[in-house]
Amino acid sequence: MSSFIPKTLTSLFDSSSSRQNYKTRYLSLNEGLQLDTKIVIDGHVFPAASKFEISLICGSVVSDELIKNGNIALHFSVTPSGGYAVLNTRTGKLWNKEERTPRGRLPLPLLQKQSFQIVIQVERNQYRIDVNGIQFVTFIHRHNYETVGLLSYEGDFDVTNVQIRPPPISLQFPQQTNCYESADHVLHDIKFPRLPMLLPIKGGLKAGMVIQIDGQIIGNRFDVSLYQGSNPYDDPNNDVAFHMETYMNEMTIVRNSNQNNQWQMAERDLTHFPFFGQSSFTISIRVEANRYQANVGGRYVFDFYHRIVPLNTVDHLCVHGSIEISSLVITEPPLS
Repeated sequence: MSSFIPKTLTSLFDSSSSRQNYKTRYLSLNEGLQLDTKIVIDGHVFPAASKFEISLICGSVVSDELIKNGNIALHFSVTPSGGYAVLNTRTGKLWNKEERTPRGRLPLPLLQKQSFQIVIQVERNQYRIDVNGIQFVTFIHRHNYETVGLLSYEGDFDVTNVQIRPPPISLQFPQQTNCYESADHVLHDIKFPRLPMLLPIKGGLKAGMVIQIDGQIIGNRFDVSLYQGSNPYDDPNNDVAFHMETYMNEMTIVRNSNQNNQWQMAERDLTHFPFFGQSSFTISIRVEANRYQANVGGRYVFDFYHRIVPLNTVDHLCVHGSIEISSLVITEPPLS
């Protein structure tokens, strides 16, 4: 649909270390960690691997200050050639007392040329780390796990998928409420639509309207667009007021508009990248008087200021790509 190509990620997500060929990836945990949250990491260890590391960082936005001086609640460092793993925490600049597993007792999947699934589960007093379904090691909490907002990884391994599995819904952890209040007027409430989906919005957009999409990622890219005019598949010349295109392999969300059949200046800056491969998500796009504001998992991600007005001429929503939608709800505030 679009003609622009995303650039590689900026230092917000990639941080080269002093070790050759090492690149740190930072992923947002959105709503943070709760008791019984599971972080599932699939990948494989490179041949002749010397080290790879996974960290849970206390904080929500990547910055130079956080990287250098931020608290780390769990640092899990594996040395395949030595056959051991080291676990530790950091308080400010200072690393604390490390815990090392016995040499030669690494699970087979963490050795060179092997595939693995690492599961880090938050338990009441500790983190539990399983490898391919078998418990490997535990690590008692030194920092409050509820302050953890970022996951980072780097080293001689390839990560193919990351999933964040929240705890089962219970009385202690009630289900997240919808983005709209009971007093809001529901324009659309659609369950399990087929994609690609083109939805007319009667009367067009208005300030205070909210578009909420609940779904699951199943592939590399997907996009959400707001069109001005009739069916964009019948008339490719229709203007696009807002186009949000997500690329999982590049960990980027490109936003743009299209006027007179010409794509305009793309925007790529993010507070964080909010998605994980094959994980569920909740996207909330709020229409304000001067911008669209996007939140994922209840956390702000970006603003996109209006380029095409008036709002009531923008009257079609289009979603397509490698996602499955369980619910799509559009609401507007009640008449005053």
